[in-house]
Amino acid sequence: MLKMGLVEKLQIRVSNMQFVDVEEGQVVHVRFNATDAQQQINMNGYVVATTQEFFSSSTSSEGITELVRGKILARLGEPAEEEKETE
Repeated sequence: MLKMGLVEKLQIRVSNMQFVDVEEGQVVHVRFNATDAQQQINMNGYVVATTQEFFSSSTSSEGITELVRGKILARLGEPAEEEKETE
């Protein structure tokens, strides 16, 4: 089982934001790199946010970081694809 406290302690650096057109409108891909305090765990990739989520969080760099952290937590809390198929 994943310890969510570890994700909450990750040092997250946002490197890029890309606005992408999709069928539903527009979303934002927020690219990030995250490491734990011991520099033993490294994560990178992007999370998808709605433009509303992005702009409401973009008033500070901490806001964007917390948006990414929340999206990572939500994604890691989802059942694996194999589990979804068997439900």
